[in-house]
Amino acid sequence: MPKIQLKVRFVDNDIPDEIEKIKDNLDDFGPVFEEAKEDLRTLWKNNFLQNGLPSGGWKPLDAEYGSWKSVNFPGRGPMIRSGKLFTSLSELRGNPNKIDKKEATFGTNVKYAEFHQSGTSNMPARPVVFVTERYERKWADSAAEHAAG
Repeated sequence: MPKIQLKVRFVDNDIPDEIEKIKDNLDDFGPVFEEAKEDLRTLWKNNFLQNGLPSGGWKPLDAEYGSWKSVNFPGRGPMIRSGKLFTSLSELRGNPNKIDKKEATFGTNVKYAEFHQSGTSNMPARPVVFVTERYERKWADSAAEHAAG
């Protein structure tokens, strides 16, 4: 099949400063990922404080467990008992949270988070790790602005 291949080559000393800055920006999206981390900390913290409203709303605790929890852990929200999962997702420190130049990972290594995220046969899903379209658009815009310099 016939084809045409086009290539653009720059000799280092021919690259204007503006293009060099864009090239440098394309090599390191760390600042965009730092912004995303702060947004996720706020989003996920508010999700706990607002009974899952930012993630679509959580089903209430079943009556028996809710009653037991109110006696043994008074004043704590539906998804906060020890505070370990809440703290993990509202601080985003340590493993698995990592920011590199071209990728980032955010979440929690709290083992029982998976059961809340997906639910079980005895418990409805109550998502704690999620992203909204609003933030996806914001980060895409930030990445484009960062690349452009």
